[in-house]
Amino acid sequence: MPKYLLLVTQAEKGKASMRLGPDRVQRAHRAAEMLDVKILNDWMLQGEYDLGAYVEAPSDEALSTWLVVLGEIGNRFNVHRAFEPDEYKAILQAVPDIEPAPR
Repeated sequence: MPKYLLLVTQAEKGKASMRLGPDRVQRAHRAAEMLDVKILNDWMLQGEYDLGAYVEAPSDEALSTWLVVLGEIGNRFNVHRAFEPDEYKAILQAVPDIEPAPR
């Protein structure tokens, strides 16, 4: 299944309900489970982002549906497709050897 790295910041709604953090996290985890999105790891971060998560989803659509839930509970996020070493190796091996165009 495809994997993704999420970098999350709390929007104003999220900051206003910070004390509800555990409930918000639980809601995000329940929604992920319902959509077959697996949270492989998550972290509280210092700096520009508040949270980070490494997740696996059966499809871009399932991930996008889950991201709607994250937005509804007060988060903004950057999403990056993450490739495991074997996947990255296969990508590099698939690059065609193209001769430069003559000048």
